[in-house]
Amino acid sequence: MDLWLALMPNGAILVFDEFPYLVEQDEALPSILQRIVDKLRDTGKKIIICGSSQRMMQGFVLKASEPLYGRAREILPIAPLGFRWMKEAFPQLSTWDRLKAYGVWGGVPRYWEILSEETDLWTAVYRNVCSSLGLLRNEPQFLLLDDVGDVAQASAVLSFIGAGAHRASEIAARMARPLTDMSRPFQRLTELGIVAREVPFGAEANNKKSYYRVCDPFLDFWYTFVQPNLSRPDFLEREEDRVLFDGQYQTYLGGVWERLVREELERKPLPGREERFRNAARWWGAGLDRKAMELDVVAESSDGKTLLVGEAKLSLSEAEARRAARELEDKVKRLPFADKYEKILAKLFVAKDPPPDAVSLDWCEE
Repeated sequence: MDLWLALMPNGAILVFDEFPYLVEQDEALPSILQRIVDKLRDTGKKIIICGSSQRMMQGFVLKASEPLYGRAREILPIAPLGFRWMKEAFPQLSTWDRLKAYGVWGGVPRYWEILSEETDLWTAVYRNVCSSLGLLRNEPQFLLLDDVGDVAQASAVLSFIGAGAHRASEIAARMARPLTDMSRPFQRLTELGIVAREVPFGAEANNKKSYYRVCDPFLDFWYTFVQPNLSRPDFLEREEDRVLFDGQYQTYLGGVWERLVREELERKPLPGREERFRNAARWWGAGLDRKAMELDVVAESSDGKTLLVGEAKLSLSEAEARRAARELEDKVKRLPFADKYEKILAKLFVAKDPPPDAVSLDWCEE
């Protein structure tokens, strides 16, 4: 380290990849780096440390008892790649097939690499995830082991979310635990970005109508489909099973499409429009007629004058689209907070074979 400091020119950068594992080999490394970092201030030289364990990386620079505490100048969480990058990775696939693949693998390049080595999506899932010898069969446990203290408890929470329990009270009840005991596990999983706590559009963050979901598509898929079938090493092995599962997967994929629409609304304007939207979220609650209703997509324009409301569907015939448009307009009339905006924009988001005026999956790849 001293040699690097002495010989490298100003502006040189030294990168330590998988830093936590290096520290396991030499516990003195953070202290050595502390001494070097304190000499870098006027040299323009930089040291970058990287690691896949969020818990350990945060501990190295944010924990007061650690040698590198207070030395970090930037902390950069590296997020998975967005759906639009799949077009570059898999140009041979149709947009629809890329959405199906994204619903399983998410945006982790390593998972994409595994998929690229297989002949089709479900073969890749069987060989690498479902098979008892699959490379990623125990991936969730390895990921949780790096970041979560109580792996069993965290895995149980994710399992119940995958099984359809999304309310904190419902998850606590299934775990036979008091709701008050679950605040810390939920907080930790949320801090790590493994779980997201959603509230209806426009609601305060502490709203009791919260809804928990698994953020990462691969973990969500694993806990929804793979974990319940761990006792079946032949799950998705046969072609006839894959055909049946593909139909079941369509329902799940609808939720993937909804989330993708909300993410893309935050990133770019709608086709043919210039205004940007913010705070995209689901909304659920009682309408003006006191009847319960839900909306897949609600967002407001950056200037706060326009409200966008939408429904996300995988596929609609023209007749179904007309009916869905009428139902959406009816929901707008019943929406309690619609009168706060100067303009209401109602849109259908249809992934496959979109009817006229609907926003399609192609928009997400722009």
